[in-house]
Amino acid sequence: MSKCFRFTAYCLVLSAYCLVGCKKEEKVIARVGKASLSESAFYEMIPPQYMAQLGPAQKRELIQRWVNTELLYQEAIREKVHKKREIAMRLKSIEKELLANEFLSGYMIKHVVVPESEIRAYFDKHEDEYNKEIRIAQILVATLEEANDILSRLKKNENFGSLARKYSLDPSAKNNGVMGYIKRGDIANLPEFEDAAYNLKKTGDMSDIVKTTYGYHIIKLIGARKTSKKVNYEDVRDTIENHLTMIKQKAVFDSLLDELRTKISVEIHNELL
Repeated sequence: MSKCFRFTAYCLVLSAYCLVGCKKEEKVIARVGKASLSESAFYEMIPPQYMAQLGPAQKRELIQRWVNTELLYQEAIREKVHKKREIAMRLKSIEKELLANEFLSGYMIKHVVVPESEIRAYFDKHEDEYNKEIRIAQILVATLEEANDILSRLKKNENFGSLARKYSLDPSAKNNGVMGYIKRGDIANLPEFEDAAYNLKKTGDMSDIVKTTYGYHIIKLIGARKTSKKVNYEDVRDTIENHLTMIKQKAVFDSLLDELRTKISVEIHNELL
């Protein structure tokens, strides 16, 4: 073998070694025992929207927090805290919730889209509602059975305020269920409630039973008035998008659960509670 060939082969081997073994090591910001915090892992801990706001002091505080947590974590492992039955159950529950929420978040991003044309169309249809305030009263109860009973009594002309004071779980109960004036978008986190309230046209009109995350509501229109300032599309565009997004998310969520129940068997034994 010629010297030239041997030198070329040596260079090729050295180049390959450098590509595999001489890769630049990542900088380590902190170590606790065998655990290390790399520079990239540290910056991944910081949400992008806060990155520009963090100065050296805040970054040092985050590193110290990581060190403190790691010290306590390693000691907890040494003491076998994770082996305790109740802790193991909580860890499993946290893992399930984390994975379920991550899946649901990704699913919603894929399946819930509110185009600009839909937002605009909603405003055009409900523009009058965005330019008036309404005053309502409500009765909030925990179960559908209670709500049905109260609605039946209201239809027999029992006094709304008296029933609100006696049965409603909402703080407005002490005021006969009467709430202050609200505008479209004030309770956008409860789109079912807001839509039901704004569907009431005449003073004294009552809604059917409205289910929300808080329970079961019966709503009564007490009064309405024009807003002091005209509301334009740009003023409420983001509020409408949020409103429509929440409605779509609920529909997609319910549909997803129905679909999953066709693929995965579910058993519930309420009699054992």
